[in-house]
Amino acid sequence: MRLETIANDIPPDLRVLGIRRTIDYARMRVRSQELLLPQSAEVLLTRLNGIELRNRTEFSQCREFAAESSVTFVAPAALDKPLSPVTEFQVPAGLTLSVRMAQAVDSKSSAVGDSLTAALVEPVSYRGAVLIPRGAILRGRIRQLERPDGPRPHYLVGLEFTDIEFAGHRARFTGEMIGYQPGVGISWLLRTSQVVTRDAGVAGSLTASRVDTEIPVQLPGVSNFFIEGTAFRIPEGMQMTWRTTQLSK
Repeated sequence: MRLETIANDIPPDLRVLGIRRTIDYARMRVRSQELLLPQSAEVLLTRLNGIELRNRTEFSQCREFAAESSVTFVAPAALDKPLSPVTEFQVPAGLTLSVRMAQAVDSKSSAVGDSLTAALVEPVSYRGAVLIPRGAILRGRIRQLERPDGPRPHYLVGLEFTDIEFAGHRARFTGEMIGYQPGVGISWLLRTSQVVTRDAGVAGSLTASRVDTEIPVQLPGVSNFFIEGTAFRIPEGMQMTWRTTQLSK
């Protein structure tokens, strides 16, 4: 969902031709709920001389902070089955995780904000002991899914994992994808070549070839990459390698 506001009747002494503000929303999993939260915001200001000023903000690693309290003078009823405690732990930076996607990402049916899960293929050790066992679950979402204009059809895709869970344990997760199963069409950069012809006046025309290289902007905890083509499908079971990075405070 997108919320867009456009300023009208701007005072002439501000020397501003137009102001456009855009906020993109998507569903995000917070604990057990799916909430509609802002993903990015952009303010575009156009001056009278034609100069455009753009301010873009990306929101990532959103968390819920809450507290509850109650006062009672009645003895609590006995629980038939005690609740299993969940131990929160920290994942240090620099660990390598090999994971397998638990569902597909498809350009025809997937959307920004859709949930993602992946299972750990091999246990992860830290300081001589197993920190995360095989089968642990990474949870996240599709962070970006765009089909930009360009001479070659392609998609810009962003994946983000924010939590890792296994029996009785849970931790925040921040990482970057450093490897992927070949054959899917993923690439870290996009090269496009084109022939440019310019009028050289008396000399006629000048023709030259140009190669442009585009690298996606990387956000903390989000891995952005390109997939060429008019459609794509990252299949269920695709194996990826992620490396943990420093958690934001």
